[in-house]
Amino acid sequence: IALNKPALLVAIGILVILSLFFGLVSALHVSKLNLARSLQAAGKGTARGFRHRGLRNVFMIGEVAFSLVLLAGAGLLTRSFFALRSIPIGLRTDNVGTFRSPLPESRYSTTQQKNRFYREVLRRLRAIPGVDSAAVDSSLPPYWGYDSPFEIRGGAEDADRDARVDFCSDGIFATLGIHLLKGRLFTEAESEDGRAVAVVNRVMMTKYFGDFDPIGRELVITGFRDPREPIKNPVVQIVGVVGDVNNNGIRQDVLPEIYVPYTTYGGGLRGVYYHARTNVAFLMPEVRNAVRAVDEDQAITDFRTLNEFLMSFSFGRPRLGLVIVGVLAVVGLLLVLVGVYSVVSYVVNWQRHTIGIRIALGADRPRIIHLVISAGMRPVLIGAVLGEIGSIFASRIIANQIWSVPPLDPMTLLVLAMMVMLILVVGTFACYIPALRATKVEPIVVLKSE
Repeated sequence: IALNKPALLVAIGILVILSLFFGLVSALHVSKLNLARSLQAAGKGTARGFRHRGLRNVFMIGEVAFSLVLLAGAGLLTRSFFALRSIPIGLRTDNVGTFRSPLPESRYSTTQQKNRFYREVLRRLRAIPGVDSAAVDSSLPPYWGYDSPFEIRGGAEDADRDARVDFCSDGIFATLGIHLLKGRLFTEAESEDGRAVAVVNRVMMTKYFGDFDPIGRELVITGFRDPREPIKNPVVQIVGVVGDVNNNGIRQDVLPEIYVPYTTYGGGLRGVYYHARTNVAFLMPEVRNAVRAVDEDQAITDFRTLNEFLMSFSFGRPRLGLVIVGVLAVVGLLLVLVGVYSVVSYVVNWQRHTIGIRIALGADRPRIIHLVISAGMRPVLIGAVLGEIGSIFASRIIANQIWSVPPLDPMTLLVLAMMVMLILVVGTFACYIPALRATKVEPIVVLKSE
């Protein structure tokens, strides 16, 4: 995240404009003030509390309404984020470490050289005490593989057949906990020799084979005819079917996928995974040393646990939006609570003379307190209603930013209702305490001041 200069300039500009606007409004108001009338009003004290009540009420209504809109947005984003985090992505992430090691073309120009490097790295990783398994893969979740058209030998012609192709070693399934559903996985020997075998996912089997058994069927992966490093005979035989793993992002449906030995093709980057019986963070120094033992000049990137990678790569953007809106919503709620209490208390205290006169004329204290509370709470109630309506429209606007949560989420609406109750309680308290204090003023004192 970097500081955005245009956004910063806009924020500074808004701050300057608002400061000048409210400063000029206050200055113009003071410059037009009639001193004699003000002194007269101050002496009588009958209208001081209502002089600018309209503008105050507008500000209070807007403050309450916008605060509730922010709270509704924060609630929806919170619910959406936790729903997103709970999505099963088809693989285990606990105690799994990962890193990338981009190989420079100057030292690793051929597929054989690249395969030799990763073969030795995997061997050393598996020898580390506490490491159960290790594997190499062409991708990182949840965006697996390369898109490629393919043909099914002996099947009907279909120009729309397409799948994700993932180049991996045999240990990828054990390391990431990808379950075998049918057939078998390719062996270490098949993986290291780049034999023409393949494992497909459940979506691939269901979509393209239906009720037919895919085991033993041959696929022609036309994407293997890459002009840079073409494979002359891009035919693989399906030996097994595994469970689905998210390969098109967290929110999107799983696409058909074909797993083939990583030694088949040397292009692209490779990710290395290892699963341990303990916290993988403790093994990171040994993992780094294992890579350096193969090539001491080789760089290592994205060196972290798989959970950390997923949190940064897949959940980072929604989490950032949640934090920003959440902070604004909390600050807005605090400003509303403080603002409502301050403004209502100020207005009621300003009306102490009027309240004293009413008492002197025979008004009872409970009725005065009721009148003060009803008058002070009117803008708060209007703001709450407008905030609820605005929250409904705002939820429609951010509908594309939330997932698995309806815009009118019952839980969010319940929390919002609780916040409305909190604002009403604070507003009532802000009215009651000054009003109660004002009713205790002796009428004779008020009449003498008049």
